[in-house]
Amino acid sequence: MKLKLFLRCEKCLNVLWKYKLGISKSFKKNEELQMKMVKQLESGEMNSLYVENLGIIITEKCNLNCAHCFRGNKQCRDISPEVIDAIFAQVRVIGILNICGGEPTMAIDKIEYLFNKIIEKKILVGNICITINGT
Repeated sequence: MKLKLFLRCEKCLNVLWKYKLGISKSFKKNEELQMKMVKQLESGEMNSLYVENLGIIITEKCNLNCAHCFRGNKQCRDISPEVIDAIFAQVRVIGILNICGGEPTMAIDKIEYLFNKIIEKKILVGNICITINGT
């Protein structure tokens, strides 16, 4: 069981690393990214949405059954590619992207799709957080 969870987390980290490598070619520091965002917003180049904090529930699946969980009953449901496409149709800049859910590492394919969409649309992201249950 621990090996499976480790492999899921390892794959999730690999997806994040690939994304980081892709974006780090353009922006070496977070300050440079923020300055570019500000310049684009001020110049009017950016007539799409700037989202300061975007939280996405990637899945409602979970490998635990915690009594204190505020998410309610776990369900075998993931975000659809169509919803991800709709989210990023107008967004051009995200300050903080928070990926959460039941247990996000149980939907690696959806996380990978999400990052590929961000790269494809050339969306600027300041910070990425993934909330997991630590198992």
